[in-house]
Amino acid sequence: KQLKLDPFPFVITEVMSANIGGLATLIGDPTQLIIGAEGKLTFNEFLANTAPVAILSMIALLTTVYFMYAKNMKVSNELKAKIMELDSSRSLKDIKLLKQSIVIFSLVIIGFILNNFVDKGLAMIALSGAVCLSLLAKKNPKEMFEGVEWETLFFFIGLFMMIKGIENLDIIKFIGDKMIAITEGHFGGAVLSTMWISALFTSVIGNVANAATFSKIINIMTPSFTGVAGIKALWWALSFGSCLGGNLSILGSATNVVAVGAADKAGCKIKFVQFLKFGGIIAIENLIIASIYVYFRYL
Repeated sequence: KQLKLDPFPFVITEVMSANIGGLATLIGDPTQLIIGAEGKLTFNEFLANTAPVAILSMIALLTTVYFMYAKNMKVSNELKAKIMELDSSRSLKDIKLLKQSIVIFSLVIIGFILNNFVDKGLAMIALSGAVCLSLLAKKNPKEMFEGVEWETLFFFIGLFMMIKGIENLDIIKFIGDKMIAITEGHFGGAVLSTMWISALFTSVIGNVANAATFSKIINIMTPSFTGVAGIKALWWALSFGSCLGGNLSILGSATNVVAVGAADKAGCKIKFVQFLKFGGIIAIENLIIASIYVYFRYL
């Protein structure tokens, strides 16, 4: 607003950077935590296998944004000077609470990393951090609960209820069997189809729900490829499909839903089709990069 520029390129780049960056590590995105738990994958394994694709995808995103929007980002020196006069420290009302929040947040992240050893559950670790911070903040509970993104939470509650129903109807097993049949037991075909199909699923049901669903499908598919070297490529393919496919539509990830909602409250209306047009370009670019990476590294 201060620079009198269209906020869409800034918001959309931030959203897609978050989805791409989440691919890099085990704790980068909730989808990674689900995949890591189901596939029994470690933090270092994610770093070695998914981080390279995150870096390449980020370069592709920034290059595309530059060529599509840079020419429209001309700002006068007067407006630049006003921005330089802004002081971020004026917005910080409670430095002590900020420091306490950083400590608790760090402990929660460490808890996520060590969960494979302590086995207390990610939800318990996250809620413990939230309770500790709420006690330190000494705020009215009503005030805190008003800040919770209830729409997003109930959106995902509904999705997980739907997934459980699908699982009980044996639809997940049916999809797993069909994928094996379509690829005719060819491991490379199974890996690439897992990535692209999971990306499409992600654009409709969200990356968290997709990761939870497809993790069960991979567990059904894995016995068919017993003895195949690099069997974990199926999990990396799911990771690529879930995180990078999250850029396809607004429904693709919680990041998208939250960011679009926040932008709307600030006066920047991002329409579903508008998001789809740009997100589709980025997602396809990134999935092609991931496909080439998978082919040369694992197949």
